Amino acid sequence: MTTPKLQIALDVWTLDEAFRILDEVADYIDIIEAGTPLVLNSGIASLVSIKNSYPNKEFVIDAKITDESYIAKKAFDAGADYTTVLGILSKESVLAALNQGKKASKEVIVDLMNVQDKLKKSEEVKKLGAHYVLVHCGLDEQSLGKTPLAELKRIKQNLDIKVAVAGGINLNTIEDYIAANADIIVVGNALVKDSNRKNVAQKMKDKIRAVH
Repeated sequence: MTTPKLQIALDVWTLDEAFRILDEVADYIDIIEAGTPLVLNSGIASLVSIKNSYPNKEFVIDAKITDESYIAKKAFDAGADYTTVLGILSKESVLAALNQGKKASKEVIVDLMNVQDKLKKSEEVKKLGAHYVLVHCGLDEQSLGKTPLAELKRIKQNLDIKVAVAGGINLNTIEDYIAANADIIVVGNALVKDSNRKNVAQKMKDKIRAVH
């Protein structure tokens, strides 16, 4: 069974807020994600401060690359170990981002948000050289009661590819994703917006350790 990494999605607007949260939870987190709001508001170049402050943590810059693979290079220059490209893009655009990852010896995660057939797309991007896909339910989908669990299971049962999973995961549901062999479990609001986030992060990490 896969031992998943625990990732915090810092979907906040300022670096000050990001650092306040990280001060409480970093001991229990494997991967720090600079979420899209932070990327847009602070700029990619400024995010190097996160990597410099937590050099022993893996770092994701969620740039949600659309059509400029150069953005991947900027993310890697800022210290990212991973960045994201949207799976709804053309094969050429996804491949261009993946090639930037290869040049930097870093990983590009293909975000499957709004992709209709996520297994088919996962098969396609694996052939292009992707090592990771992200099964991602956005806030609008979550408001309709959707979760990424079923698609996670479908991909893991049919394809040998690493899968990150995000979308409403909390302390009550994290065990479902551990059991489904997620490689990276991304937690946002359950840590970012909880005033008791340190305790929640510790309990999440304990659940991961208990299974493995």
